[in-house]
Amino acid sequence: MSGAIISIKEEKIYRSEGQLTAEDKQLYTTTALGTGFVGSIIVYKGNKYRVHQMIENAEFTGVWSYILKYISAFNG
Repeated sequence: MSGAIISIKEEKIYRSEGQLTAEDKQLYTTTALGTGFVGSIIVYKGNKYRVHQMIENAEFTGVWSYILKYISAFNG
């Protein structure tokens, strides 16, 4: 499976009332991860992220979107 991991826009962070931070990312895929992947860990560019929630309705877009919450820098 492949996807795109993108930084969250500053406006979205500001409007999230503290639920999102500049370290969090968004994951876009053309295949659903499935409910079993929520809570899983992803390592991206030396940092760990937890798959937090699906945030977009793929029925209309054909793209699934997930919030990746920053956990920490990966130390080997």
